[in-house]
Amino acid sequence: MVSIDGTFSLPSFNKLWISLYFVFCSLFAISQPAVVTHPNDTSICTESSASFRIVAVNTSGYQWQENDGVGWYDLTIDFTYVEGQFTPELSINDANLGLDNYSYRCVVNDPDNARDTSNSALLRVSEPPIITQNPFDEEVCKSDIGIFSVQALNGTNYQWQEFSGFGWIDITENAFYTGSQTPDLEIYTTTGMTGFRYRCIVTHISCPDTSNYGTLVVNQTPIIYSISGGGEYCTGGQGKEILMDGSEIGISYDLILDGESTGYVIDGTGNALSFGLVSSEGNYTVKAYNQVTGCSVNMSSNVSIIKNPLPELFSLEGGGSFCEGSEGESIFLFDSQNNINYELFRNGLSTGINLIGTGFSISFGQHNQAG
Repeated sequence: MVSIDGTFSLPSFNKLWISLYFVFCSLFAISQPAVVTHPNDTSICTESSASFRIVAVNTSGYQWQENDGVGWYDLTIDFTYVEGQFTPELSINDANLGLDNYSYRCVVNDPDNARDTSNSALLRVSEPPIITQNPFDEEVCKSDIGIFSVQALNGTNYQWQEFSGFGWIDITENAFYTGSQTPDLEIYTTTGMTGFRYRCIVTHISCPDTSNYGTLVVNQTPIIYSISGGGEYCTGGQGKEILMDGSEIGISYDLILDGESTGYVIDGTGNALSFGLVSSEGNYTVKAYNQVTGCSVNMSSNVSIIKNPLPELFSLEGGGSFCEGSEGESIFLFDSQNNINYELFRNGLSTGINLIGTGFSISFGQHNQAG
């Protein structure tokens, strides 16, 4: 119907049929089969099982399909390695490498044979790694680096774990651990780690295998004591004593000169030690060594021995007879060394006269006391 102004209008009867038509179309669309949850990609190891699952509505039939890289085909009862090919969930049993990179999808239908097809999902099948060398037990000294290693064929990922008495825990990188995701784990050790166990989970793509564990033993290092003594002495003297303010029974103490052993070793007594009079010049410390565990440590302090040469010998000149009432006779040293102190003695006793050497002759002045 056309109005006077040229616009179109519909009778109420036609409007009703149009509304019913849209309602019918909407109901018809809702009743179509539809996949609402699609299968996910799955990775498994050889001889393991995998499953793919969908959720669909308005569906009376399911048909799973497989794609080997050439094309899609229905999985029928003739495929003995699958189950559930006519259900919402497909299972693949005892998968082998031949199924790697195969894809799977499901076609759903209703009684009127209306269909919907899910997205495809990829199956990855991998061989597990083969561990050829397990970690060995490790015995170290406190603060040393303990190393645990694993070797494997087909290993692509590594994750070290620690057992400290409360279950196995993945190790992360920090000040104590490095290489937690490599074949070699390095540990900065403390005595509190004694008895801890370490193993590695080796993975090839998604297939893991777990190594045997190795046990860590951390031995205590000897106690550190202070060194004292040393000092300066003159050529011809016996040297200076070197002391240590404590020791442990069962520990040997090696006197070290300029970083090298002197060969002078004393066994600990539980008390302070003396290394006696030491005459060789240099810087001294002591290295403590446990003969059983092999753990050693240098004492924290050191002392030096310095041997000073004797002054050169020079002739004392002058002196002689003098008349009573005169000023006496001059006494002088024929030569002298710089910065050497020279003291005049009479009859074995000091006169109290001290002079500093100049490198030349020095005079002690005139003296009128006999001696």
